[in-house]
Amino acid sequence: MNRLTALAAILIIGLFALTSPARGATYTFTTIDYPSANQEDGGGTRVTGINNEGQVVGCSGTTCFAYSDGVFATLPDDPSGYYYTTFSGINDRGQLVGSYEDVTGVVHGFLYSDRVFTTIDDPSATLHTYASGINDRGQVVGYYLDANANNHGFLYRQSKFTTIDDPSGAGNTYPSGINDSGKIVGAYLTTEGINYGFEYSRGLFTTIDDPSAVEGFEAGTLASGINNKGQIVGWYTEKEGFFTHGFVFSDGVYRTIDAPLAGSGVLGGTWAYGINDSGKVAGYYVDTENVHHGFIATPTGFVGCNGATFSGNAMVDSYNSKDCGYAFHEGFDDGNGSDGNVQTCTADANITLSGKAAIYGSASATGSVISSGLAKVYGDTSQNQPACECDPLNVVSLVASKRPSSNPTTIRLNGSKTETLAAPGTFNLTGVSLSGDGVLTIYGSGNATMFIDGDLSISGRASFIVSPGVELTIYITGNISISGGGMISQRPHDLIIYASATNGSKVAIRGNSEFSGALYAPLSDISVTGNSSIRGAVRGITVTGSGNAGFHYDEGTGTLLSGW
Repeated sequence: MNRLTALAAILIIGLFALTSPARGATYTFTTIDYPSANQEDGGGTRVTGINNEGQVVGCSGTTCFAYSDGVFATLPDDPSGYYYTTFSGINDRGQLVGSYEDVTGVVHGFLYSDRVFTTIDDPSATLHTYASGINDRGQVVGYYLDANANNHGFLYRQSKFTTIDDPSGAGNTYPSGINDSGKIVGAYLTTEGINYGFEYSRGLFTTIDDPSAVEGFEAGTLASGINNKGQIVGWYTEKEGFFTHGFVFSDGVYRTIDAPLAGSGVLGGTWAYGINDSGKVAGYYVDTENVHHGFIATPTGFVGCNGATFSGNAMVDSYNSKDCGYAFHEGFDDGNGSDGNVQTCTADANITLSGKAAIYGSASATGSVISSGLAKVYGDTSQNQPACECDPLNVVSLVASKRPSSNPTTIRLNGSKTETLAAPGTFNLTGVSLSGDGVLTIYGSGNATMFIDGDLSISGRASFIVSPGVELTIYITGNISISGGGMISQRPHDLIIYASATNGSKVAIRGNSEFSGALYAPLSDISVTGNSSIRGAVRGITVTGSGNAGFHYDEGTGTLLSGW
């Protein structure tokens, strides 16, 4: 590997924000270009690391920096470096890893912590050592070259090195990411020159191979990053045209992620390097002029496939329930609550705002973004964008496949009646109707599944409560009406609903009620009216908010949306 190739293999990110939706996926992209980046052929900005605070690291040419909330700081060169210093990973403690080349041409890995560089050299290396990723426990992964110029992976923890070689590799294994549980991802190269990704955990290698990848020389699939939910990102070369696409691998499903401004030729494409616990993906893309641009892709919290309409005082913003409860911080510029992104999918579908409606995030429409009165989009607006798939999960088939074999029952609670269901467990119901002061509570711990072959109705002051420690998934064939105390999960990412009703089906949240969770209802019209609110994320055929409706995207649901 020559000096230029080694540098290009590890380079990182930049600054200058421009948001737009992903092709075929519900992400909002922020392009990050370092201000003084060379915008000519082969130049630009590359991103390779992101942590749970949304901080990223990167390089443009031989200049590296950290970037967070619109502010970037130049990173120093390792004092032992002579030709270059690059940074490739960052953890939540602000520790960084990377590599530098000394005056003799030998590459060394390093850890940068508390403004101090510590060299990382695998004792088995006869030439170079590259440090690629670091978790919050301070464990570092990377690779080294032996005397035969073969690449071997390593795990560095507590001052000890452990070699990691995928048994399917031909002496070339490249670990690049590690999460807090010690799961490692990377790539290996076969004797035929084909790349495959891998996940390594507790001595077991699992191959990561995107089904859309071509198995050709120097092509294939490469895994690069993994979060604490076990979601993996990387890139693959497609079977037609040798074009590079990013991917997210979650719950056994591969989803392609393409930056909308990426070129479509052999030199163009999208490279996904890292993913954090909010589902944000970082990497870079190459445009039609062969210029590199860093990006952060944020899952879109509110998708109205055929349109989204907000009127009155309706408001869209964001927060993260993993940090604290929802609190509105007015003011887009300080970055608080500014990921309340809205998107349409069907061709020529509009996002419409009137009255004093506000979107504290971006609005990306396949048609037009229309504002009147005092309504305002505080983030970027994108119009005439490429269409995306409205129902990637095929919700009708998904819900039908989850129907239990047990005999169903019905839950009807009125007056002051209460009922509790214990998790873990599976509950087969023909309907749920709560009224008066009725309360249905799912308690215990672990995963619970509820199948409702009918409607879900909550009215009066009735409530449906998901207790802390329970993760509830609901599959429902009917309509949803919430006008009572609400459907509440203290952590919205612990409640997810898949609704398959068709033919004008409705999800209505009204009055003073609240829904906290993730709602996937791509065949239903979703309306939020009065003083009601959503904390979480929703996808519907349409999304409508009026009165004082609140749409509060919870970044904690971001990992759920990666499969949407």
